[in-house]
Order: sequence, then C-alpha cells, then structure tokens
Amino acid sequence: MLPKAREADKLHREFVELVKKQSSIQSTSSSDESIAAIKNVISAANNSDNFFSNSNMITQYLDELNLEKRRIKRELGRLKSWLKYCEGLNNQKSNKSKSKRSRSSNNQKVSQKDIAKVQLKMESGEGLSLSELSILLSNGGLFSQQKTNDDNSPKKKYSRTKRSKSPGDFSAHRGSRGRSKNVRKE
Repeated sequence: MLPKAREADKLHREFVELVKKQSSIQSTSSSDESIAAIKNVISAANNSDNFFSNSNMITQYLDELNLEKRRIKRELGRLKSWLKYCEGLNNQKSNKSKSKRSRSSNNQKVSQKDIAKVQLKMESGEGLSLSELSILLSNGGLFSQQKTNDDNSPKKKYSRTKRSKSPGDFSAHRGSRGRSKNVRKE
C-alpha cells in the first residue's frame, strides 16, 4: 500500500508541475505539446483497472484493521471486567475478615465463672480492673441475678424453620407440591 501512495504523490507532483508550465508558456504551439503531454500522463495515471485493484487492496487492509481493533476492544473489555471481578473478591474477603475480627473482639463470651468471680470481688469490696468492670457492666452489674443451670429446665430446640431461614442458606426453596400461591381458594 505504501509504494502505491508514493507513486500517486509522485504523479500528482508531475501533474502540478505540468500545469504550472502550461500557464507559464504563452505560445500556442508549445501549449499544444504540453496539453498532449498532460493527457498522456493523466491517461497513464487513470488506468481504471489499477485504480480499482488498488482501492480494493486498501479497503481490505482497512477492514482487517477494523476487525483487529474490534478484537482488541473486546479483549480489553474482558480484561477490565475480570480485574473488577477480582478486585471485588479481594475487597469482600478483606471486609469479611475485618468484620469477623471486630465482631469477635466486641462479642467475646465471658463464662459464668468469670462473672461470678467478678461479682464476688465487687461484694467483698476489692479493687476491680477495667476488664472486670466491663464484664460486670455487660452482664447486668452487681444486682443482676445469676442464671441457674438446672438439668430439669427445658432446652430450646433449634427448629427446622429457623434452620431453613438462616442467612447462610442459599439453596432453592420451591414450596410444597400441589400448592400454588396464585390459585384461588374457594
């Protein structure tokens, strides 16, 4: 493609020079010769077969460039979406780990023995540390009643409905057979 463009530029320059020569020459005899020379150059340059073959080559080349550009854009879009997906996963993992840490530090379970020890210290008048004060305050203070662990007390069972409605369960629930919400009841 590049050699054809150079040849076209060369022929155009020659044409411009011939036009300048024609305008500068005043005699009719020399103008007839220059007109004939210009016609020869134009007819040689305007060979329609060469023109169409060259234009087809240029069109094919441009089509190939457009296809390649389209492929590159699609691949770029895929890569951008993959990066966004990976960054989202990393952010979710870091957020989950941070939230687990904060929950565990805020909601540390204190055994009943520790609570009883702190209450005994308080009743006896000994000094309490900040952690012991926080245990006391989080569990009702000095006057709270201690829970008794009776073997006779009924334990709460974890029902099936609560298990199915727990937030960690993401399986499909499709209702019972033969029952539709859209059926009119008579």
